Amino acid sequence: MTRAYRAELVAYQSEPEARMYHLGDAFGLAAGEVQGWARERALCVAETLGDDDEVAGVFRDWSGEAARDETRRRLENGEPLFRHHVGRDCAWELTLRPVPVTGDRSGTERREERSHGMGNR
Repeated sequence: MTRAYRAELVAYQSEPEARMYHLGDAFGLAAGEVQGWARERALCVAETLGDDDEVAGVFRDWSGEAARDETRRRLENGEPLFRHHVGRDCAWELTLRPVPVTGDRSGTERREERSHGMGNR
């Protein structure tokens, strides 16, 4: 069995109605691929939120954590990384995790969402 990796960024909101904002995801055969995506996406969200925003600071921290060698080692050893923060009337969640896939490496494809907006997906 081949191991692949997935990263996802989601925001949940309960008021004025329950909503989920899918802020992007990535899938790849190397942990570094999804780590790079998670780092860049977290920085993009932080930039959108602004320099003095508390949640933006959390995203900057997450971007650094996503890119660490220790995070790569954990992913390659089968351990997921889940980060959660509540702020700006949303619950924010970043996940990086290993995904078992069937077949050989030539039978899998890399997928990355290229949307840069923060709306529903």
